[in-house]
Amino acid sequence: MASLRYARQELLPEFAGTENLLSYARVGIAGCGGLGGLCAYLLAAAGVGELRLADGDAVSLSNLHRQVMYDLSALGRNKAQCLKERIAALNPELKISVTEDMLAEQNFVQFAAGLNLLVVLTDNQLSRCVLSTLALKQRLNVIECSVAGFDGLLGAFCYAEPDFVTKFGCYGCLAGSAAELEAQAKMEPARTLGITGPAAAQMAAAAAGLVLSVLTGRMDKSFYGTLRHFDLKSQRVQSFKLHPRENCPECAAARAGS
Repeated sequence: MASLRYARQELLPEFAGTENLLSYARVGIAGCGGLGGLCAYLLAAAGVGELRLADGDAVSLSNLHRQVMYDLSALGRNKAQCLKERIAALNPELKISVTEDMLAEQNFVQFAAGLNLLVVLTDNQLSRCVLSTLALKQRLNVIECSVAGFDGLLGAFCYAEPDFVTKFGCYGCLAGSAAELEAQAKMEPARTLGITGPAAAQMAAAAAGLVLSVLTGRMDKSFYGTLRHFDLKSQRVQSFKLHPRENCPECAAARAGS
C-alpha cells in the first residue's frame, strides 16, 4: 500500500527510492496557521514519518479564508490538535505529536530533541528570531518562511553545518536580534497586514518543497546561504545572499567558537 501511495512521487528522479528515507524523517512545525497547516499536510502526504506540531492559537472565523486545513467545525479548537486529526485521516501510519502552546524557550529543547529539521512558520518576526536562535544553540537546521500581503520570504539556515554561520550568519543577522525587535515593537505598535489564501498557500507549498529537498539531500546548491523573496503579485522570485552581521548578539558567540 505504501509503495502505491508514493508511486507517482517516486517516478521523479529526485524522489526515486526516498520512501524509506522520508519515513524516518522527524520534522517540527512551529505555527499551524495558513503556512504551517498546509505545509505540514503536504509533508505528511509526501511520507514524512514524524511531525511535531506546535501552536497555542485556536481557530477563528477570520482564519478560514487562508488556513485551509480548518473549517467551521474547528472554530474555537486548538489549531495543532485539529491539524493532527486532519493528517491522521490522510495517513494514520504517521507519527504526529502536538504541543498546544507556542514554541518558546521553556518548551523548545523537549520539542526539538531528535528532530532532523525545524520549520518556523509563525506570523511574527520576533518569534521567528527567538526560535532560530534556540535552534542555533542546538545545531538544528531551520527553514524560515513568512508571508505578508503579496510578499513571501523563504530561506534555509543550515546550523548543523559547521561553517554555515561563519559564512552566512543567522536569522538575527537578517531580521535583527530579539532585543532589537522587542524594542522596536514597544516603539511601533504591530500592524496587521492583509493576506490572501493563495498567497499563503503558495508560500506553504514552497516551504514544503524546500523541506523535502533538504530531507532527501537534494537541496539546490543555489539555495545554500541565500534568502528568496517571492513577489506573489508579479510572480517574480529574487535571491539574496546572506551575510553575517558584525557583533550580532544571536550568533557572534557561535562564529567565534567555530
